[in-house]
Amino acid sequence: MTGADFTGDTFRIAMGQEPLGWNDPVWHRGTGAMYFVPVGGSGRITKIAGLSEAAADPRVDRIVQLLHPGDRILPYPEYSGYPGFVFSRHDSYEDAEQFHDALDESVVIHYE
Repeated sequence: MTGADFTGDTFRIAMGQEPLGWNDPVWHRGTGAMYFVPVGGSGRITKIAGLSEAAADPRVDRIVQLLHPGDRILPYPEYSGYPGFVFSRHDSYEDAEQFHDALDESVVIHYE
């Protein structure tokens, strides 16, 4: 996140106007991150553990869950899609990495 209005400047350029933000200093507010919930196996999903706990974390902005208990994951090399995504904000890239490492341990898909 930089504070720059990239969308507004894109429209200004498209309309032949001078972009406003190109001469403004860019400042850093933090790091946005997206965690891909790993498939971790195949079969019929019985439970996805850890997502409700992750949702309670104040760093998490949104969880998008695409697969649910009862859905079937096909074995590799088939692609059934990602079970979900966790969108979060952090003070630094290193903090985001540590958060993702913790999610690797706590978010688990159970199969029958």
